[in-house]
Amino acid sequence: MLHKEKAGKTVMSYEPNDTLQPLSYPAPSTDINLPTYTGASSVTRFACLSMHGADRIHFLRLNASEVEAMRKILNMTWSRGIQEERDKHGAVEFKLKGLPWGGAEGKQTVQARQMLCGILEALYNLGWVIVSSTDVSKNSYEQDTIFLRYQYPAPPRCSWMSISFHKGDRLRLINAPEGVTQSIRHSFASMIQKDEWKDLEKDYRSYELKFQGYPWHYSNRESSISARVLLLQLLEVLEQNGFTLYVSVDQNRSWSDASRDIDT
Repeated sequence: MLHKEKAGKTVMSYEPNDTLQPLSYPAPSTDINLPTYTGASSVTRFACLSMHGADRIHFLRLNASEVEAMRKILNMTWSRGIQEERDKHGAVEFKLKGLPWGGAEGKQTVQARQMLCGILEALYNLGWVIVSSTDVSKNSYEQDTIFLRYQYPAPPRCSWMSISFHKGDRLRLINAPEGVTQSIRHSFASMIQKDEWKDLEKDYRSYELKFQGYPWHYSNRESSISARVLLLQLLEVLEQNGFTLYVSVDQNRSWSDASRDIDT
């Protein structure tokens, strides 16, 4: 996931989906149980979100107003909606309709990435900034856990996009501005075998680049170096367009390693 800060401006960018409007975020709430051995002024709040199975997402240590904001963004960005909500050992669990983490292709996998991007954007606008994203379990039914730290006031709002890797040779740009897609296409022109818009429904469009060879499924040391050079060049192009890498997340769970996508 990447974001782009625009100094002095408030930006809520969700380029491919004209139906999404800026959220009205609740004011910071104090309904959090603080440890009895310290005062509120010395406590730094931490929280996390995690993805489980093919259709569940957990939020841990968010307060009631923040959970309501997450409920709202889930309904806005995942067209199939929420199937069930419950307490899961102290975490708030949302079970989504469909299989957002299930490794499906097409518009469902694009929308799943739009949804996660929207969640992280909403949390960021509430003051929750990512500390780390990591796999804390070797359980094959769990994906990465994202740890967040609360800051007040919240940082300036940004434009957001995501990039995902598919099938060993493809790179997909989701929510990317036209200028970014053209810059990347120009920068990698000699390496691209094919490029096209996928999922032509307006809300789920993504721009896919198919590279020559299989840069994400390399078999020797030289190819592994080449893949990393490609990624460094990609980061340079993104920085030139004002975007900074925010987090890398494994949000896809396929029960076949051969069919699994790489981190977003």
